Amino acid sequence: MESAIWENTRSSAAFKWLSACRPKTLPLSAAGIVVGSFCAIAQKGSINLKVAAFGILTAASLQVTANLANDLGDFLNGADIKERRGPRRYVASGEIAPKQMKQAVIIAALASALFGTMLIISALSTIGIKGAILLFGAGALSIAAAITYTCGAFPYGYAGFGDIAVVAFFGIFAVCGTYFLHTGEFAVSSLLAALFVGFLSASVLNINNIRDIETDKKTGKVTLAVILGPKRARLYHLALIALALAAISIYLYAHTLFAELLVLAAFLPFFLKRALNVVKASEAAASCRLNEELGRLSLMVVIFSLSLFVIRFVICRCFNGVW
Repeated sequence: MESAIWENTRSSAAFKWLSACRPKTLPLSAAGIVVGSFCAIAQKGSINLKVAAFGILTAASLQVTANLANDLGDFLNGADIKERRGPRRYVASGEIAPKQMKQAVIIAALASALFGTMLIISALSTIGIKGAILLFGAGALSIAAAITYTCGAFPYGYAGFGDIAVVAFFGIFAVCGTYFLHTGEFAVSSLLAALFVGFLSASVLNINNIRDIETDKKTGKVTLAVILGPKRARLYHLALIALALAAISIYLYAHTLFAELLVLAAFLPFFLKRALNVVKASEAAASCRLNEELGRLSLMVVIFSLSLFVIRFVICRCFNGVW
């Protein structure tokens, strides 16, 4: 009997921590690594699979760090009130003590540092010592950004800078950094692919922030959606999707990646539908509808990114990169 109770408790605790890590957010965190790897194989014809693997592990651990820190930071700043919508918050609910969550954030940050170090080592022969030093600095900045989004004396997520940070870290750092790790070079054109991922990641954050506008106002959390208001935040969302699609279209056309352009054409109606659904979501049904759209858009970004990578990988292996 005692054994069964202990097993149930352990199982419950494991589920609690797994849920607090918010595993549904992890695939989107890998999109930048996938697209960066796609750019490398599209422009150079080959990639380092170790870089891709460690890159995904690093991105996932950074996302977990951010998720746990967000749970803690929103509690400490009084943002997790009863009216708040969205995923369960474990510190605010009392299921995880603040001290325990702080320890979990430290562990996740250390895991990020470990995977990041392994990532840099796996590409050391390509990037050199100077490149490694540069990337160690970028990695330290990424860990700091993951924690200080809602934690610390000046959480930038409470001052309307969350969207900029997402474009920078999910887009530019992830895509251009991954391209550099594969090739030892920075390519200006890869910025277009980086903006594609960055703008779409920002649009996912924007859906979350539109959903929470009213509760964020009450608690003093100033997101860009709060600054813009419900109507303009929805138009901003439409603009993000349009800019993302424009950026990847220009990139694919500039590199004559016709197979990928066909894939984009196939996905285009679905991206537009996701955007219009957010714009049209009524205030009354906004919470449920926006939660659904948040998940669907995240999944679409991941599937499209993987499609680009897989198609170019197969073409390079089977047809010497020509199609």
